[in-house]
Amino acid sequence: MDLGRDLPYKYLIFGTLAGVVPLYFGLPHLLIAFILIESIRIAYNSELTKALIFYLILSFLIPLDFLTLSTGNKLGLIFNEHFFAGLPLYLTLPVIVFNKGFVSEYTATQKVILVSTIIILFITNIIPGFLSYLGVGGYTIRLIYLFNFINALIVFYLTVKLKVSIKFVKVFSNYFICLGFIAAVLGIIQYLFKIPIIPNIAYTDFNRLNTINMDNAVDSCPYLFVPFFFALTRLFHSREKSTKIRIITLVLFVSVILTFSRGALVTIFLIFALTLWNNRERLIKNAFLLLFGLVILSPIAIVVGQNAMRTDVQGQRLSSYDNLNVRVYLWGLGLTAIYDRPFGYGFGNSVDAMFNKDSEFRFLETNSVNDYRTFQRQSVHQFFIDYMMSLGVAFGIILLLIFKIIYTQSKRLISSTSSEIRCFFQSINLITIGLFFFYLQNVGSQLFLLFFFLGCIRKKYRFKNC
Repeated sequence: MDLGRDLPYKYLIFGTLAGVVPLYFGLPHLLIAFILIESIRIAYNSELTKALIFYLILSFLIPLDFLTLSTGNKLGLIFNEHFFAGLPLYLTLPVIVFNKGFVSEYTATQKVILVSTIIILFITNIIPGFLSYLGVGGYTIRLIYLFNFINALIVFYLTVKLKVSIKFVKVFSNYFICLGFIAAVLGIIQYLFKIPIIPNIAYTDFNRLNTINMDNAVDSCPYLFVPFFFALTRLFHSREKSTKIRIITLVLFVSVILTFSRGALVTIFLIFALTLWNNRERLIKNAFLLLFGLVILSPIAIVVGQNAMRTDVQGQRLSSYDNLNVRVYLWGLGLTAIYDRPFGYGFGNSVDAMFNKDSEFRFLETNSVNDYRTFQRQSVHQFFIDYMMSLGVAFGIILLLIFKIIYTQSKRLISSTSSEIRCFFQSINLITIGLFFFYLQNVGSQLFLLFFFLGCIRKKYRFKNC
């Protein structure tokens, strides 16, 4: 398939990229104007597909805290990119909610997830945060995280309203692949030439690849996983394979490797093993080509690995168990905090809640003589524990339910007769597995991805009539 086909609103990508350039020079106003104008246009025309695509573009490409970083204004900390990136969703939502022709397409489980999540969000964050704002109780919360979470819920709500058709899966598969490729190329440029693509962030680690909207290599991985798994699935399962998609898959794979994240490497190895096993009969017929490709790529992999190990910081990190000890220590602190307060602490309070328990927690022998000052104050580095500290134990159960539904339903739909539909849900299946294992030892703010895929699950599918 030609990757340039079935990409409506292509100017959105070029407009957003053009808007990113002024950020580097501390002039975010053009990008803000572009986001506002496009958000109003989307809301006026009530284009759900366009709204979700626009949000995808901004989520993949716009740097975190772009207003704060570009202007130095503290107000930017509140009205940051998550708020502006959500405008097409915020403005589109009322049009859909008050539409007289509104018909719910949720499955029973999806309704339980949506209603339960909204109730939990009100109890653990919105009400306490509002009371704190009034000065009559509650506790402060980080608005950036609240906006981001609400955006994820709106993505879920709007995705359910879209008709899952062959055109739908083509459009969104292509956008994920294109956006991942752009982010990977920018990350590789930054890694090779030591040019800070992310504006005004002086502490960027040039020894590892970061995508444009992250100053942390590990946090960049999910943004690379998702498009890579889409591209990988297309290579193995689509009838239409092009040189373009082969190149994109290779670039995305290289970008993941250059993050030098051990969790990412384990995840990639796992997905590769599953993909090869599921296609073992076809691979036997192409064993020669497979071995030839490995021979060609091996020297490159060796050189990259050697260069990484020569770097003192990278070499020590990749060859030691200290990082694992830190993670186990942090997980113990997080679990101790959850045990003391199973209903959560609100967005932005997790780190303080963890380290307030430092004197009560001793799990490893080394922790009997080292406290948090040895390991630095940092996030818990575990997706489920992180959200349970913010929203309570009940939301941890919801997260597990989301993974289960996406995995089981996508697996069921892999047997679909349409090649495009089969590739789409095969990709979602791999992404669900990959993100689950990666999130077991890392945090992640990409909750909108899970809610988007959950929204693709339907009561009924009518692909033949699409």
